[in-house]
Amino acid sequence: MEWALVNSLRAKATESGTVGICPGCRGEVRAKCGEIVSWHWAHINADCDLWSEPETEWHRKWKGYFPADWQEVTKPPHRADVAGPDGVLEIQRSGISPEEIREREQFYGCMAWLLNGHDFWENLEIITVGGEYFQFRWKHARKTWLMASRPIFIDTPFGLFKVKNIKDGKWKVICGSFVEAAKLMQTLDTSGKTCAGMGLLLYDSLSEQARVNFLQRGQELNQLFHDYISKSRAAFPGKYFGSYNEWCNHQTVYDFLLKACPEWVDSLFLKYKNKIAIAQLELDRISGCDRVRRSQLIQDFIKIRPEPIKGFDLFETSFIEDCIASLLAAKERNPHYFP
Repeated sequence: MEWALVNSLRAKATESGTVGICPGCRGEVRAKCGEIVSWHWAHINADCDLWSEPETEWHRKWKGYFPADWQEVTKPPHRADVAGPDGVLEIQRSGISPEEIREREQFYGCMAWLLNGHDFWENLEIITVGGEYFQFRWKHARKTWLMASRPIFIDTPFGLFKVKNIKDGKWKVICGSFVEAAKLMQTLDTSGKTCAGMGLLLYDSLSEQARVNFLQRGQELNQLFHDYISKSRAAFPGKYFGSYNEWCNHQTVYDFLLKACPEWVDSLFLKYKNKIAIAQLELDRISGCDRVRRSQLIQDFIKIRPEPIKGFDLFETSFIEDCIASLLAAKERNPHYFP
């Protein structure tokens, strides 16, 4: 708990050992203000809210974006993370069962979920962008969220994502759009008065254009690496050039871009583009040699079997070679069949 009653006023823990009162059960709580764990109030006896769970800095950060009187609002016998005039926000980082999801949605009624996408964003792979509408393939999906019937927001490295739906199948597909963080406020206060008065304390990590540019950059890098693998393998058979899956499974390209130095990423693009160009030159050379060889083989074929065969010049060189070898063997066995 971040808030307790001290002298009948809501207060945060500021000095270890201070005793306060839990607004929910009216039991005593003691301030814990150490050097490692965030300062908080702990029940002297067991926590009165069975839904309570350890909080992370991410959890506390999001609660702190809202007005103080919206935080840890008692709704007996539970304590809502955030509660505005028109709804509750459950800030969820840890796993939760379908039964718990249904139970909380039934208890709070008008509510929304906020998930920590930083924990699982590496499992989301962008597959479709249609204007402001996005679809992500969700590997190792948290299937329990298929059970949710209330709005779901996901805090991601590049903005707040509002889920429209989650398609069930072999791969879960999460659909929705990035929204301004104020949209989350409006879920809890439909009048919008509090949002207007807060000066947008909630964050919007990337502008719409910056986000589109960032996602396109990730797609370009994925495609670049895919082209490098496929062209290099074709141009230089037998050599190992890594695999596209290894690249994707190591970490998401978006996580990689967020952490990497922009100048180094630019040099990476240049490096792989140069490698692709070298592979393409080799493929062109091989293709040119193959065309000359095929032309010679077709002439050899016509000398043995003058009747033209429609589309024969489209066959693979190795197939034409096999045909000529078979004809020569047949000619040697039965020369009288050949002119």
